[in-house]
Amino acid sequence: YLIRLCLKLRLCLKLSTLKTMKYNYQKEIDFLRALAVTPVILFHINPEFLPNGYLGVDLFFVISGFVITKTLLKEKNIFGEFKITSFFLRRVKRIYPALILMVSISILLIVVFGVLNKNNFNFFFKTGIFSIFGISNFFLIYKNNDYFLNQEFNPFTHTWSLGVEEQFYMIYPFILIFTFKFV
Repeated sequence: YLIRLCLKLRLCLKLSTLKTMKYNYQKEIDFLRALAVTPVILFHINPEFLPNGYLGVDLFFVISGFVITKTLLKEKNIFGEFKITSFFLRRVKRIYPALILMVSISILLIVVFGVLNKNNFNFFFKTGIFSIFGISNFFLIYKNNDYFLNQEFNPFTHTWSLGVEEQFYMIYPFILIFTFKFV
């Protein structure tokens, strides 16, 4: 009985450590994210301001990879194993409330203010729905819609990068586990 109690206490201590450590939030990372996003914003305002501004997306992906690796390794050090389920749940809690709100409000505004034709509405709606599933990038590729030369305003086109990031979240932890297990 005493051994089980000690094991439960140890698990509770680990869980409370996980909740309170907040993964050592680093404001420097936010600064790097701002550095990555600024060129993208300038590019979207006017591509002539910063012709290669879209490369900020790549930098943002690198920063995300660093943060994800750091988070997963910290969990492995605390628990002795990767906590994939809790990792995925944290991603869902962080991304999906804002994403669902943005998609819902955008669709509502499209319905209220209307679109030029039904085909546009269907295309916009499908892109928004696919963004919730993290695959709007595949949908846009399937529709042969070039993001950088988009001739038609689609309020969900920008979700292609979120789709790439979500796909990274789904694959990368398993690559990291594989690396630790077999390499």
